[in-house]
Amino acid sequence: MKRILTLALAFFMLFALTVIVSAAESAFEEVWVTAEQEFYDDPETLELGGHGQPIQYVDGYGVGYSSLNDQVIYRDIDFGANGADKMLINFSNGGEKDTTLAIYIDEKSGDPDATFSIPNTGGWEAVWAEDFESAIDVKGGVHDVIIEFTNDNSGSFYYIKFFEKAAGGDAAAADEPAEYKAVGEVAVPYATPEIDGVVSEGEYPEEGKVILNQSNMTALGWVGEVPAENSIELYYAWDKDNFYLAGNVTDPAFEYSNPGQYDMDAFQVSLNIGNVFKTDEGFDRAIFYSWGLQEEGTIDVIRQESANNDTIFEVGKGQKTDTGWCFEVPLSLEMLAED
Repeated sequence: MKRILTLALAFFMLFALTVIVSAAESAFEEVWVTAEQEFYDDPETLELGGHGQPIQYVDGYGVGYSSLNDQVIYRDIDFGANGADKMLINFSNGGEKDTTLAIYIDEKSGDPDATFSIPNTGGWEAVWAEDFESAIDVKGGVHDVIIEFTNDNSGSFYYIKFFEKAAGGDAAAADEPAEYKAVGEVAVPYATPEIDGVVSEGEYPEEGKVILNQSNMTALGWVGEVPAENSIELYYAWDKDNFYLAGNVTDPAFEYSNPGQYDMDAFQVSLNIGNVFKTDEGFDRAIFYSWGLQEEGTIDVIRQESANNDTIFEVGKGQKTDTGWCFEVPLSLEMLAED
Protein backbone atom coordinates (compact mmCIF):
# COMPACT_ATOMS: atom_id res chain seq x y z
CA MET A 1 0.00 0.00 0.00
CA LYS A 2 2.89 2.27 0.73
CA ARG A 3 4.24 2.03 -2.79
CA ILE A 4 0.83 2.53 -4.39
CA LEU A 5 0.26 5.70 -2.39
CA THR A 6 3.63 7.07 -3.41
CA LEU A 7 3.13 6.38 -7.08
CA ALA A 8 -0.34 7.89 -6.96
CA LEU A 9 1.00 11.07 -5.44
CA ALA A 10 3.75 11.28 -8.03
CA PHE A 11 1.46 10.61 -10.97
CA PHE A 12 -1.04 13.30 -10.12
CA MET A 13 1.58 15.82 -9.06
CA LEU A 14 3.15 15.65 -12.45
CA PHE A 15 0.07 15.64 -14.58
CA ALA A 16 -1.24 18.73 -12.82
CA LEU A 17 1.66 20.78 -14.10
CA THR A 18 3.06 22.03 -17.36
CA VAL A 19 6.80 22.50 -16.84
CA ILE A 20 8.46 24.95 -19.19
CA VAL A 21 12.25 24.62 -19.23
CA SER A 22 13.19 28.04 -20.46
CA ALA A 23 14.93 31.25 -19.62
CA ALA A 24 12.50 33.04 -21.92
CA GLU A 25 11.49 36.68 -21.58
CA SER A 26 7.79 37.39 -21.40
CA ALA A 27 6.29 38.75 -24.61
CA PHE A 28 3.79 40.74 -22.57
CA GLU A 29 6.40 42.96 -20.93
CA GLU A 30 8.75 45.44 -22.61
CA VAL A 31 11.59 43.47 -24.23
CA TRP A 32 14.41 45.97 -24.68
CA VAL A 33 17.20 46.15 -27.22
CA THR A 34 20.49 45.62 -25.37
CA ALA A 35 24.21 45.66 -26.11
CA GLU A 36 24.01 41.84 -26.39
CA GLN A 37 21.28 42.02 -29.03
CA GLU A 38 21.48 39.57 -31.95
CA PHE A 39 21.56 41.19 -35.39
CA TYR A 40 21.81 40.09 -38.99
CA ASP A 41 23.53 42.60 -41.28
CA ASP A 42 23.23 42.42 -45.07
CA PRO A 43 26.72 43.41 -46.29
CA GLU A 44 25.34 44.32 -49.73
CA THR A 45 23.10 47.13 -48.40
CA LEU A 46 25.39 49.10 -46.05
CA GLU A 47 24.72 52.32 -47.98
CA LEU A 48 20.96 51.76 -48.17
CA GLY A 49 20.10 53.34 -44.84
CA GLY A 50 23.06 52.63 -42.57
CA HIS A 51 25.60 55.19 -43.87
CA GLY A 52 28.17 52.47 -44.51
CA GLN A 53 27.96 50.97 -41.02
CA PRO A 54 26.55 47.56 -40.04
CA ILE A 55 23.42 47.44 -37.92
CA GLN A 56 24.34 47.56 -34.23
CA TYR A 57 23.36 48.63 -30.75
CA VAL A 58 24.01 52.35 -30.12
CA ASP A 59 23.61 53.85 -26.68
CA GLY A 60 20.78 56.38 -26.72
CA TYR A 61 19.45 55.06 -30.02
CA GLY A 62 18.85 51.37 -29.37
CA VAL A 63 19.07 49.87 -32.84
CA GLY A 64 21.33 52.03 -35.01
CA TYR A 65 22.66 52.08 -38.60
CA SER A 66 19.90 49.84 -39.93
CA SER A 67 19.78 49.23 -43.68
CA LEU A 68 17.61 47.36 -46.17
CA ASN A 69 17.32 43.63 -45.28
CA ASP A 70 18.97 44.01 -41.86
CA GLN A 71 17.36 42.10 -39.01
CA VAL A 72 16.97 42.38 -35.24
CA ILE A 73 16.40 38.95 -33.69
CA TYR A 74 14.87 38.19 -30.30
CA ARG A 75 15.35 34.59 -29.17
CA ASP A 76 13.06 32.59 -26.89
CA ILE A 77 10.21 35.02 -26.25
CA ASP A 78 7.48 33.46 -24.11
CA PHE A 79 3.94 33.99 -25.41
CA GLY A 80 2.34 32.06 -22.55
CA ALA A 81 -0.57 29.72 -23.06
CA ASN A 82 -2.78 32.01 -25.13
CA GLY A 83 -0.46 33.68 -27.63
CA ALA A 84 -0.71 37.28 -28.87
CA ASP A 85 -2.95 39.25 -31.23
CA LYS A 86 -1.19 42.64 -31.25
CA MET A 87 2.42 43.89 -31.28
CA LEU A 88 3.86 47.22 -30.15
CA ILE A 89 7.22 48.70 -31.15
CA ASN A 90 8.78 51.82 -29.62
CA PHE A 91 10.45 53.52 -32.60
CA SER A 92 11.99 56.82 -33.69
CA ASN A 93 12.43 58.01 -37.27
CA GLY A 94 14.25 61.20 -38.22
CA GLY A 95 14.09 60.62 -41.96
CA GLU A 96 11.97 62.24 -44.63
CA LYS A 97 10.03 59.09 -45.49
CA ASP A 98 8.49 56.17 -43.65
CA THR A 99 10.58 53.30 -42.32
CA THR A 100 9.01 49.95 -43.18
CA LEU A 101 9.39 46.75 -41.18
CA ALA A 102 8.37 43.12 -41.58
CA ILE A 103 7.84 40.86 -38.55
CA TYR A 104 8.39 37.11 -38.71
CA ILE A 105 7.78 34.53 -36.00
CA ASP A 106 10.45 31.80 -35.67
CA GLU A 107 11.77 32.09 -39.24
CA LYS A 108 11.58 34.23 -42.34
CA SER A 109 9.26 32.26 -44.57
CA GLY A 110 6.39 33.37 -46.78
CA ASP A 111 4.44 36.51 -45.96
CA PRO A 112 5.32 38.49 -42.83
CA ASP A 113 3.28 37.88 -39.69
CA ALA A 114 2.94 41.66 -39.29
CA THR A 115 4.19 44.86 -40.93
CA PHE A 116 4.83 48.44 -39.82
CA SER A 117 5.15 51.70 -41.75
CA ILE A 118 6.55 54.31 -39.37
CA PRO A 119 6.51 58.02 -40.30
CA ASN A 120 8.89 60.73 -39.17
CA THR A 121 8.66 61.12 -35.38
CA GLY A 122 10.84 64.24 -35.12
CA GLY A 123 14.30 62.71 -34.67
CA TRP A 124 16.45 59.61 -34.34
CA GLU A 125 17.15 59.64 -30.60
CA ALA A 126 15.14 57.91 -27.87
CA VAL A 127 13.48 61.16 -26.81
CA TRP A 128 11.64 61.17 -30.17
CA ALA A 129 10.40 57.60 -29.94
CA GLU A 130 6.70 56.80 -30.20
CA ASP A 131 4.67 53.61 -29.79
CA PHE A 132 3.30 51.96 -32.93
CA GLU A 133 0.99 48.94 -33.02
CA SER A 134 0.09 46.26 -35.54
CA ALA A 135 -2.18 43.23 -35.53
CA ILE A 136 -0.39 39.88 -35.38
CA ASP A 137 -1.34 36.26 -34.72
CA VAL A 138 1.13 34.34 -32.55
CA LYS A 139 0.34 30.97 -31.00
CA GLY A 140 1.18 30.23 -27.39
CA GLY A 141 4.59 28.90 -26.46
CA VAL A 142 8.16 30.14 -26.82
CA HIS A 143 9.09 31.72 -30.16
CA ASP A 144 11.80 33.74 -31.86
CA VAL A 145 10.82 37.19 -33.18
CA ILE A 146 12.57 38.56 -36.29
CA ILE A 147 12.24 42.25 -37.21
CA GLU A 148 13.46 43.07 -40.72
CA PHE A 149 13.99 46.53 -42.24
CA THR A 150 12.37 46.44 -45.69
CA ASN A 151 13.36 49.78 -47.22
CA ASP A 152 16.37 52.10 -47.33
CA ASN A 153 15.13 54.47 -44.62
CA SER A 154 16.89 53.77 -41.34
CA GLY A 155 15.33 54.06 -37.92
CA SER A 156 15.91 53.41 -34.23
CA PHE A 157 13.89 51.33 -31.86
CA TYR A 158 14.17 50.49 -28.20
CA TYR A 159 11.71 47.80 -27.16
CA ILE A 160 8.89 45.60 -28.36
CA LYS A 161 5.86 44.29 -26.52
CA PHE A 162 2.93 42.02 -27.35
CA PHE A 163 -0.66 41.87 -26.13
CA GLU A 164 -2.08 38.56 -24.97
CA LYS A 165 -5.05 36.94 -26.65
CA ALA A 166 -8.13 36.45 -24.56
CA ALA A 167 -8.23 33.01 -22.96
CA GLY A 168 -10.45 30.60 -24.83
CA GLY A 169 -9.77 31.98 -28.30
CA ASP A 170 -7.55 30.16 -30.78
CA ALA A 171 -4.98 30.11 -28.00
CA ALA A 172 -1.76 28.20 -27.47
CA ALA A 173 -1.27 25.49 -30.07
CA ALA A 174 -4.55 25.52 -31.93
CA ASP A 175 -3.93 21.99 -33.21
CA GLU A 176 -3.84 20.53 -29.70
CA PRO A 177 -6.91 18.69 -28.44
CA ALA A 178 -9.18 20.90 -26.39
CA GLU A 179 -9.18 18.41 -23.52
CA TYR A 180 -5.40 18.76 -23.04
CA LYS A 181 -5.25 21.60 -20.55
CA ALA A 182 -2.67 22.31 -17.88
CA VAL A 183 -3.87 23.08 -14.39
CA GLY A 184 -0.84 25.31 -13.82
CA GLU A 185 2.66 25.98 -15.03
CA VAL A 186 6.11 26.61 -13.66
CA ALA A 187 8.75 28.56 -15.56
CA VAL A 188 12.02 26.77 -14.83
CA PRO A 189 14.95 29.08 -13.97
CA TYR A 190 18.58 28.62 -14.95
CA ALA A 191 20.81 27.35 -12.14
CA THR A 192 23.47 24.72 -11.42
CA PRO A 193 22.79 23.24 -7.97
CA GLU A 194 25.24 21.10 -6.03
CA ILE A 195 23.96 17.51 -6.00
CA ASP A 196 24.65 16.57 -2.37
CA GLY A 197 21.25 15.33 -1.26
CA VAL A 198 20.38 18.54 0.58
CA VAL A 199 18.09 21.26 -0.77
CA SER A 200 20.01 24.22 0.62
CA GLU A 201 18.51 27.67 1.09
CA GLY A 202 19.00 29.76 -2.05
CA GLU A 203 20.33 26.84 -4.08
CA TYR A 204 17.21 26.74 -6.27
CA PRO A 205 15.59 30.04 -7.31
CA GLU A 206 12.18 30.57 -5.71
CA GLU A 207 10.48 31.03 -9.09
CA GLY A 208 11.25 27.36 -9.76
CA LYS A 209 9.42 26.11 -6.68
CA VAL A 210 5.94 24.68 -6.31
CA ILE A 211 4.25 23.25 -3.21
CA LEU A 212 1.95 20.30 -3.78
CA ASN A 213 -0.39 19.02 -1.09
CA GLN A 214 -3.95 17.94 -0.41
CA SER A 215 -5.33 21.29 -1.59
CA ASN A 216 -4.01 21.03 -5.15
CA MET A 217 -3.51 17.29 -5.81
CA THR A 218 -5.75 14.31 -6.27
CA ALA A 219 -5.17 10.57 -5.91
CA LEU A 220 -8.41 9.28 -7.39
CA GLY A 221 -8.01 5.75 -8.66
CA TRP A 222 -5.45 4.89 -6.02
CA VAL A 223 -6.33 5.92 -2.47
CA GLY A 224 -9.22 8.31 -3.12
CA GLU A 225 -7.57 11.42 -1.75
CA VAL A 226 -4.16 12.71 -0.76
CA PRO A 227 -3.59 12.29 2.98
CA ALA A 228 -3.27 15.60 4.77
CA GLU A 229 0.13 14.60 6.18
CA ASN A 230 1.69 14.14 2.70
CA SER A 231 3.12 17.04 0.70
CA ILE A 232 6.18 18.05 -1.30
CA GLU A 233 8.16 21.22 -1.91
CA LEU A 234 9.28 20.62 -5.50
CA TYR A 235 12.11 22.57 -7.18
CA TYR A 236 13.09 22.81 -10.84
CA ALA A 237 16.22 24.19 -12.52
CA TRP A 238 18.23 23.71 -15.69
CA ASP A 239 21.62 24.49 -17.18
CA LYS A 240 23.43 23.56 -20.40
CA ASP A 241 23.83 19.94 -19.29
CA ASN A 242 20.89 18.94 -17.08
CA PHE A 243 17.28 19.36 -16.06
CA TYR A 244 17.26 19.28 -12.24
CA LEU A 245 14.50 18.08 -9.94
CA ALA A 246 14.71 18.36 -6.17
CA GLY A 247 12.15 17.85 -3.45
CA ASN A 248 11.51 18.02 0.25
CA VAL A 249 8.89 15.32 0.83
CA THR A 250 6.74 15.29 3.96
CA ASP A 251 5.91 11.66 4.70
CA PRO A 252 5.77 10.50 8.34
CA ALA A 253 6.10 6.82 7.36
CA PHE A 254 9.02 6.92 4.94
CA GLU A 255 10.69 3.67 3.79
CA TYR A 256 13.85 3.19 1.69
CA SER A 257 13.79 1.60 -1.75
CA ASN A 258 16.15 -1.17 -2.86
CA PRO A 259 19.02 -0.54 -5.36
CA GLY A 260 17.78 -0.18 -8.93
CA GLN A 261 14.15 -0.10 -7.73
CA TYR A 262 11.45 2.31 -6.63
CA ASP A 263 9.70 -0.36 -4.61
CA MET A 264 8.90 1.66 -1.49
CA ASP A 265 8.55 5.45 -1.19
CA ALA A 266 9.29 6.94 -4.58
CA PHE A 267 8.95 9.87 -6.94
CA GLN A 268 7.94 9.63 -10.59
CA VAL A 269 7.98 12.28 -13.31
CA SER A 270 6.59 12.06 -16.84
CA LEU A 271 8.12 14.39 -19.43
CA ASN A 272 6.44 15.09 -22.77
CA ILE A 273 9.03 17.36 -24.35
CA GLY A 274 7.61 19.28 -27.29
CA ASN A 275 4.34 17.34 -26.97
CA VAL A 276 5.78 14.61 -29.22
CA PHE A 277 3.66 11.91 -27.55
CA LYS A 278 0.57 12.79 -29.46
CA THR A 279 -2.06 10.78 -31.30
CA ASP A 280 -5.04 11.69 -33.44
CA GLU A 281 -7.25 11.11 -30.40
CA GLY A 282 -5.18 13.16 -27.97
CA PHE A 283 -1.99 12.64 -25.99
CA ASP A 284 -0.33 9.29 -25.42
CA ARG A 285 1.63 8.22 -22.36
CA ALA A 286 4.98 9.97 -22.24
CA ILE A 287 8.33 8.81 -20.81
CA PHE A 288 8.55 8.13 -17.08
CA TYR A 289 11.57 8.63 -14.84
CA SER A 290 11.19 7.02 -11.42
CA TRP A 291 13.34 6.80 -8.32
CA GLY A 292 13.39 6.00 -4.63
CA LEU A 293 16.00 6.75 -1.98
CA GLN A 294 18.40 3.99 -0.99
CA GLU A 295 19.67 3.66 2.56
CA GLU A 296 23.22 4.74 1.66
CA GLY A 297 21.85 8.05 0.28
CA THR A 298 22.10 7.33 -3.44
CA ILE A 299 19.35 7.46 -6.06
CA ASP A 300 19.00 5.26 -9.16
CA VAL A 301 16.79 6.58 -11.97
CA ILE A 302 14.66 4.05 -13.86
CA ARG A 303 13.74 5.04 -17.43
CA GLN A 304 10.39 3.69 -18.64
CA GLU A 305 8.54 3.80 -21.97
CA SER A 306 11.58 5.46 -23.56
CA ALA A 307 13.94 4.65 -26.41
CA ASN A 308 16.20 3.07 -23.80
CA ASN A 309 14.42 1.46 -20.87
CA ASP A 310 17.49 1.36 -18.70
CA THR A 311 18.50 2.21 -15.14
CA ILE A 312 21.03 4.94 -14.39
CA PHE A 313 22.75 4.02 -11.16
CA GLU A 314 23.73 6.52 -8.45
CA VAL A 315 22.81 9.59 -10.51
CA GLY A 316 21.15 11.48 -7.64
CA LYS A 317 21.47 11.87 -3.90
CA GLY A 318 19.09 12.26 -0.98
CA GLN A 319 18.56 11.56 2.67
CA LYS A 320 15.96 10.71 5.24
CA THR A 321 14.73 13.73 7.21
CA ASP A 322 12.78 14.32 10.40
CA THR A 323 9.63 14.84 8.34
CA GLY A 324 10.17 12.39 5.46
CA TRP A 325 12.90 12.48 2.82
CA CYS A 326 14.55 14.75 0.27
CA PHE A 327 16.19 14.22 -3.11
CA GLU A 328 18.26 15.97 -5.80
CA VAL A 329 18.36 14.41 -9.27
CA PRO A 330 19.99 15.74 -12.47
CA LEU A 331 18.44 14.42 -15.68
CA SER A 332 20.89 14.77 -18.56
CA LEU A 333 19.54 16.84 -21.47
CA GLU A 334 21.37 14.46 -23.78
CA MET A 335 19.49 11.53 -22.22
CA LEU A 336 16.14 13.34 -22.47
CA ALA A 337 16.77 14.03 -26.16
CA GLU A 338 17.74 10.39 -26.76
CA ASP A 339 14.65 9.08 -24.97
